[in-house]
Amino acid sequence: LDGLELYGRDWRAIQKHVKTRTVVQIRSHAQKYFLKLERLGRSNVIPPRKMPTHAHPRSNGKVKNDGKPKKRQKWQPDEHERFVQAIKMYGRDWSRIRDAVGTRTVTQICSHAQKYFMKLERMGQVDLIPLPRPRKRKHDGS
Repeated sequence: LDGLELYGRDWRAIQKHVKTRTVVQIRSHAQKYFLKLERLGRSNVIPPRKMPTHAHPRSNGKVKNDGKPKKRQKWQPDEHERFVQAIKMYGRDWSRIRDAVGTRTVTQICSHAQKYFMKLERMGQVDLIPLPRPRKRKHDGS
């Protein structure tokens, strides 16, 4: 909470201040705290959202004027086809798949892949699901 007072919604600055949590954990905790404040009728103490001054490089310039996230959009057939081809070419390299699809974020790609793999399992086509990428092992220094 001290971090919120000091840095507002600058999650990275709060993470450096806290040191024991990730940016995602801090943002999640803050969002739950904001909901609690709203239920208590104290939403006036919630730090304002930063209004985007420019589009994110991967957003194709589509930032809404009110600062709210865009509504979910159904995957178009051409997007899905590019996705399937990229899965065949790159396996589970989500960044390369994102670049091949061109219209979705890595998070959206991962979510779509999860649902697509479940569909393939239901259809008995598990041979089309790429193997998980090998995990990097930590070197123990010996």
